[in-house]
Amino acid sequence: MRISILLILLSFSCFAQKVEWLNNIDSAKIESKAKSKLILLKFSGSDWCANCQYLDRMFFNSEIFKKFAPNHLVLLEADFPMRKGNKLSKDQQIHNEKLAEKFNKKGSFPLVIMLNEEGIMLGAITPSGKDIKGNIEKIKSFISK
Repeated sequence: MRISILLILLSFSCFAQKVEWLNNIDSAKIESKAKSKLILLKFSGSDWCANCQYLDRMFFNSEIFKKFAPNHLVLLEADFPMRKGNKLSKDQQIHNEKLAEKFNKKGSFPLVIMLNEEGIMLGAITPSGKDIKGNIEKIKSFISK
């Protein structure tokens, strides 16, 4: 009986959608145009920002988001890690800094911004780790415009 339950649970995990985060705005714009999807840009401090880690764990890694995102969004992450072991390449660091200069001048973390296929900001959202469905509705409000 236990083996049957384990096999059923494992089969469900095989069907979970893969959520892919890009790290280049040009790639995101190309994919956005090709698939007619908006870009969700997430500014994160993956190894130092407790609120970023909480939002990732509770919202971006939720099954609801994983099912929604691949069909509706191009995901772009601008990460700003601090630990030496998580250091970005110099090119990636420069790229992320340019994104921050354009979209995150105040240095807010986490920050989630919706962009159109040209990379023009449509607006920012303040997702909550606890209100997954509410977060999805906020995102959908940009898609339906």
